[in-house]
This record gives sequence, C-alpha cells and structure tokens, in this order.
Amino acid sequence: MFGMLTVPLETTLTCMDEDLRQEALEVFVMEPMFGMLTVPLETTLTCMDEDLRQEALEVFVMILRFMGDPHLNGAQENLFGNYIIQRGLANQGLRDEILAQLANQVWRNPNHDNAERGWLLLLGCTCCFPPSPRLHTHLLKYSHYRNTEVSLCS
Repeated sequence: MFGMLTVPLETTLTCMDEDLRQEALEVFVMEPMFGMLTVPLETTLTCMDEDLRQEALEVFVMILRFMGDPHLNGAQENLFGNYIIQRGLANQGLRDEILAQLANQVWRNPNHDNAERGWLLLLGCTCCFPPSPRLHTHLLKYSHYRNTEVSLCS
C-alpha cells in the first residue's frame, strides 16, 4: 500500500506562523519539547490508560524503524506500515497516541524521505481510523498549516 503512494511533497501551502502550527498539537500532547525524535520515547505523548502505555511505546519503536530505515524494501515497508495501522484498528485507546507520535515525527524532520514516509503513514492511519473529537481539530490544523510539505490529511 505505502510503496505505491506518491505525493509531490515539494508543494508549499500558505501557512500560519510556525509557533501557531506547533501550538495546534502542543495543546494536545503532554511533551513540551514537541518535535522529531531519534530515540524511543520513555513515556507516551498523550494521556492514556496505564495498561496501554507499554504497547504505545512499542508502536513508537516501529514508527522509528518505519520512517528511519532506508533499507526497508517495499514489502517490509508495507509490513511495518500495516502493522502500525492494525494496532490502531485493534485498539481504539491507541489511536490518538499513534497519530500524535506520527505528527511528532514529521514536525521539523530534516530528512525529506523520512518525513514523506511519516506523512504517508499518517495518511494511512487517518484513512483507517479517525482521531478522537479531542484531537481532530488540532490534527486538522496541524496538517493544513504546514509550510514545507503538502497537506495529506486535511
């Protein structure tokens, strides 16, 4: 699925001030230093049930691998992407955390290929499961007002 999606990410949009774009998701996530990470999370980005936190942290490791491994071939890329989406489909309590993790990983991501993979996975997730009403507006604003990539999720 993901290997077949292509989007011209060099397209730019009229956008809000960078601080306002960041604020759109910072109001939702707990981590004040919102932005791409290269190491696994130690705690979740969103408030969630204690029994789901370990699974959410494991999903983030998969997101890091999906976005950051340049050696993933098409089949492996599909496997990782489908697994992450399946985790959200199987457990509604993980959905907002997965979406917040992906938004975090594309925010100020200097690697074009990694960012593209992240946006495609974010698109795949939002096509398969919606954000909660609590996250919906923030995620919509975030995806609509970015300035260096094309909006995939609005």
